[in-house]
Amino acid sequence: MTDQFDVKVLEIATKFHTRYEQLAEKHGYMTREDTRQFKADSPNGKLMLEVCGEMYHAIREELLRGKVLVDFAEYEAFHWKCFAAAQTEGEGK
Repeated sequence: MTDQFDVKVLEIATKFHTRYEQLAEKHGYMTREDTRQFKADSPNGKLMLEVCGEMYHAIREELLRGKVLVDFAEYEAFHWKCFAAAQTEGEGK
């Protein structure tokens, strides 16, 4: 993995973890207290980084081969809009 790849995967894993924690209770799931804060060097964090890294790599490869027919800039804008909405929802606004 390159440093840029590592940074992107860490960013994705952190966002994924944050959203997972926000939605868990809504779905009747109580997460473990010791894993509620994302820690990249914990067993939970390492697993999340590996899963997010594999997903990022697979999606990126499909995008590069043209298998995923989506404008990446449009996707990024949509992603950030959803993330911002989730943050607002999580803050009770």
